[in-house]
Amino acid sequence: MHTAQIALVRASWQQLTADYDEVAHLFYHRLFELAPESRHLLTGDMDSQGQKMIELFSITVAGLEGVNRLVLPVLLHLGQRHQCYGMVLADDEVGEQAFLWALKQKLGTHFTPDLEASWQEVYHLVSDTLQLGMREPYLH
Repeated sequence: MHTAQIALVRASWQQLTADYDEVAHLFYHRLFELAPESRHLLTGDMDSQGQKMIELFSITVAGLEGVNRLVLPVLLHLGQRHQCYGMVLADDEVGEQAFLWALKQKLGTHFTPDLEASWQEVYHLVSDTLQLGMREPYLH
């Protein structure tokens, strides 16, 4: 990602600080609306699941400048752990649509095409790396 894209993503994420829980709620609501079959992939407390998602994106956003050194190892490890739990990620395209939709709902007119493209890159980084980790053996 370019420095300008990182700055856009960070500024928008900072805008959402007070609304992280709402972003997660909107994401899962939209995901289950677009792909009702994905509801069975997530069991347990949805508030806790939402917090984990927000933490994941917070770590990613914070480490974008050192993505290879800071973020990728965390995401790969998390993907490996998901594999051990027998978890399968929701369809990438649907997940991406739901995530971007949730951001747009909260950011409104601040969610410009440039910001959307930047967040798409972040989403793909997270999703692709988690899926790569899910194909790796878990080494504790």
